[in-house]
Amino acid sequence: MALEGEDHDDTAQGLLDRRVRLRFPAPRVPVVAHGLAGYFDADLYADVTISIHPASRSEGMFSWFPLFLPFSAPVPLEPSSSSSDGEGDDVEAHSKKTSTGLVVDLWRRSDDVRVWYEWAVVAPVRLPIQNPNGRSYAMLL
Repeated sequence: MALEGEDHDDTAQGLLDRRVRLRFPAPRVPVVAHGLAGYFDADLYADVTISIHPASRSEGMFSWFPLFLPFSAPVPLEPSSSSSDGEGDDVEAHSKKTSTGLVVDLWRRSDDVRVWYEWAVVAPVRLPIQNPNGRSYAMLL
């Protein structure tokens, strides 16, 4: 699935702080999203790479693990449809014409001793921020 993001540097807040708005296109069929999975994949030099992605996992990668960011509630996602066939002026068809896909705000926050992630679904529904102030999980610096 293609992903579009807008990265923002929040160094005024803290050296490690960042935020991004992730935009996933509408699916082709109806689905329910329960969270986001994240994998590490890096090109180090020329043809030297390391990865924990299942399709390209590097042998011996024991110190990096996939990330799962659960949503506080299941998020139903509907496909976008072009219901209008050009025949007439069907207002109902126009109102059902588009789907926003999935939009998630993701923050990396930090304080003097910890770093953590916070995230929130903002479309097609709005869900509360997860892991505020690192209350459920944070990593020591």
